[in-house]
Amino acid sequence: MLYARGSVRKGRDGAKAFACIVLGALLTTTAPQPAIAAIEVRATLQPPTVQAGEAALLSIEIAGAQDAPAPTIAATEGVRVEYIGPATQVTIINGRMQASVQHRYSVTAEKPGTYRLGPFTVLHGGQRYEAQAVTLHVAGRGQATSPYGGALRLVVRVPRTRLYLREKVPVEVALYVGAVRAGDLQYPSLPADGCALDRFQEPTQTQEEIDGVTYTVVRFASSLTPLRTGTLVLGPATTRLNVYERRRGGFFDDPFFSQRRPVSLESEPVTLEVLPLPEEGKPATFSGAVGRFSLAVQASPTELTVGDPITLRIVLRGQGNLDGVSPPALRESPAWRVYEPHAVNAEAGEFVFEQVAIPTERVSSLPPIEFSYFDPEAGRYHTERSRPIEVTVRPRAESPPALAAPATPTAPSETLGRDIVYIKEEPGRWVRLHERSAPALVAVHGGLLVVPVAAYLFDRRRRQQAADALFQQRTAARKVAARVLAECTAARSAGDPQRFYDVIATGLREYLRQRFALPPGRLDAATVPELPIDPPLRADVARLLEACEEVRFGQQVSAAAVEEHWQLFQRVLEESDGKSQRAWRWRFWLLAWLLCSVARQASAAVPDAWFHQGNSAYAAQDYAAAIAAYEKVVDQGVGSANLFFNLGNAYYKLGNLGKAILNYERAHALAPRDADILANLEFARSEARAPACAAPWWERAMFPLAPRVSRASLWQTASFVYLLALGLWTVAFLHPTWRKRWQQLAVAATFMALAAATNALWADVARPWSRTGITLMPAVARFAPEPQATEYFRLPAGAAVKIRERRGDWLLAQRCDGRRGWVQAREVEALAPLPPHR
Repeated sequence: MLYARGSVRKGRDGAKAFACIVLGALLTTTAPQPAIAAIEVRATLQPPTVQAGEAALLSIEIAGAQDAPAPTIAATEGVRVEYIGPATQVTIINGRMQASVQHRYSVTAEKPGTYRLGPFTVLHGGQRYEAQAVTLHVAGRGQATSPYGGALRLVVRVPRTRLYLREKVPVEVALYVGAVRAGDLQYPSLPADGCALDRFQEPTQTQEEIDGVTYTVVRFASSLTPLRTGTLVLGPATTRLNVYERRRGGFFDDPFFSQRRPVSLESEPVTLEVLPLPEEGKPATFSGAVGRFSLAVQASPTELTVGDPITLRIVLRGQGNLDGVSPPALRESPAWRVYEPHAVNAEAGEFVFEQVAIPTERVSSLPPIEFSYFDPEAGRYHTERSRPIEVTVRPRAESPPALAAPATPTAPSETLGRDIVYIKEEPGRWVRLHERSAPALVAVHGGLLVVPVAAYLFDRRRRQQAADALFQQRTAARKVAARVLAECTAARSAGDPQRFYDVIATGLREYLRQRFALPPGRLDAATVPELPIDPPLRADVARLLEACEEVRFGQQVSAAAVEEHWQLFQRVLEESDGKSQRAWRWRFWLLAWLLCSVARQASAAVPDAWFHQGNSAYAAQDYAAAIAAYEKVVDQGVGSANLFFNLGNAYYKLGNLGKAILNYERAHALAPRDADILANLEFARSEARAPACAAPWWERAMFPLAPRVSRASLWQTASFVYLLALGLWTVAFLHPTWRKRWQQLAVAATFMALAAATNALWADVARPWSRTGITLMPAVARFAPEPQATEYFRLPAGAAVKIRERRGDWLLAQRCDGRRGWVQAREVEALAPLPPHR
């Protein structure tokens, strides 16, 4: 970089500055070679005072040379020095060229103090040059050591410091930038012990004038929820940014020509006082909501018949914390059958829930819905009640009674009709479409293999330790401890303190002798210090023996003293054994609870309202509206065998046999043994003259369960038998008495798990439903994917084909007999959506 010093004055515009640079470059190329200045080495440290953990910039400038190597910085205890890189510079002043290079280092000290760096030695051209030493002053965190004074400040703000438990309040971290040039700002870090802190939003930037000084303010907004009562400390907030300073000798006020220095900022902490929610005035319907809310309820439709569904739209507006709070809902009553409400929308300041209710008798209005919350600003509870909604529920029309026919001696011959089975009234079990097993569930099943492996290793170790004298000694001591604990429990229950202390004295001596292989003899206060146990445990043993001696010589003891000595005796046995049996039991149940929690999957909200609305439209013979309602459920990514069954019925009523058979096939895949689905599927196939394709004999022989059991049931059975096999193998290794019998059961369970998993894998992977399609209309298969190609064969509506290839708008379809032809893609639809399993 070339600089023309002295030819550009401060305050000129950029065009004149650029012209001077070009002029300087021309002078250096046309003028004779100017003289080179002598070599000079200087060391600077900016800033000389920093906070602990903050970096300072050490620059070693070598004037008169550009190829001088970076000097080696001697190690200083407590200081970390990292090389950043060189910066070269060439200047021409009055025809004299000055070439220099700056080697820059980042200097950081983690502890407060004063550190001396240098002197620094530079080797160049066989000569040795030396720069003066520099001193770094490091202050503790939180002290005002910024060289920029009040030009950089970090502040944490909350609307108030006196909060209630679970109250959600906004929190802001503001950065004030004064008369400095800063950039590369990082998101702040804000410790919040005992609080839940949301993510910071995108920062906003404003201008603000304070005491006549204009600051650029960068604000980071979030929200805070205290999770426990008491005094909590918020912060201090910390962040890092770069400050750009003009290079020495530069004349452009731009970051590109500036020197960048990292700066760390820290705010003052904020102390919060969190109060518990009062018990006075707490309503029975309060479930934990804190804030301010308003309640609105709408119902649709308001005119219906007994047994038809009605959808309640419940809207909560306001600000506050609703995490883990039960949504407002219509309560169950003899006049209504209700379903659990589910959330359909959650935006800023608005929470929307929907609930389905079905009237079972005539009613004229909906009762009000209540929602209770705690208002932290008013400091009291409040209950919102919706207005009663007027509805008209008509009774179902009863069919007129049939007239009694006169008795006839003989019944005429009866001709039986044929039609599809009526729709299902209930949605059945909802499943997620296009969803495979959760990775966490697969990981848990694989991780459970650790249990029988650990049992096997434990059994192997137990056999090895059977001959170990120390192991036998500890086992004998544990048997003595179990017997003594049982006797002490019986004495406490009988209220006999004399016997209780006699058992403790005798049992403790016998247990310690067995546990530590002590020679036969008397164990008293004089020999207790010789026991190989910790000093606090020796004191507890001596205390127990002393209490037993006092009772032995007739001293009376209270019930509180008996309970205290009982707890002390149990602790002595547990700690001298080397582990706490209670702790192990507690950890075992905690581990089991964690595994069950991971394996449990929360079911998604089910749109029951659309299903019942579809049934109502079907009953009113509005089959197009029924199809629209059922398809809304499928669009949400959920389905059930009953849903696809009803959808197939609706398409059949409209005369669309292809769509009807397609949805019957989907229902059959979810419930292979449902007689109604099989009956309607066979009836629709006979109407469309589209016979089903039979599976190969080897498939029926090797995987007999795949076409007869749903994939979800296969995977559930495989999972259950797999866990059973793991448990049996674990018991077989841990129970040596009946090991052979347990192993036989474990082998049988293992084979059953393999069989179920193999059938489930075949139904799920080896028979990809996405490659199986159903013709929606009569289709023509051609020899080539062209409209003018020769016709090969025809396919009726509802025929099952295998999709082998796709080219643009054409599909290569394979018929049951193996013939292949090209059909248009709009004439075939895949069996998807089908869930692989859950």
